[in-house]
Amino acid sequence: MEEVVALGAKLGVAISAADIDSLFAILDTLGAEGKTSMLQDVEAHRKTEVDAFAKVVVDEASRLGIPVPANAMLSRMISCIEQSYADLAL
Repeated sequence: MEEVVALGAKLGVAISAADIDSLFAILDTLGAEGKTSMLQDVEAHRKTEVDAFAKVVVDEASRLGIPVPANAMLSRMISCIEQSYADLAL
């Protein structure tokens, strides 16, 4: 999330550490059984929204020369997981 805040600053998007805090507050309400939509997609072997989120961050950051290693790693990891669904179908 901090990588996205840094990218947003370069793009003129008004996001901040306060936005991160509010997102964690939402995640804290999930409880032990709560799952994000991306985790639900992974568990159901569905395509996730990783291309709409992390991949866009990685592509824009690359264009601007901003390092986003966490987003790049997560994008690659989720893409590999999605590829494994296709491999299972073979």
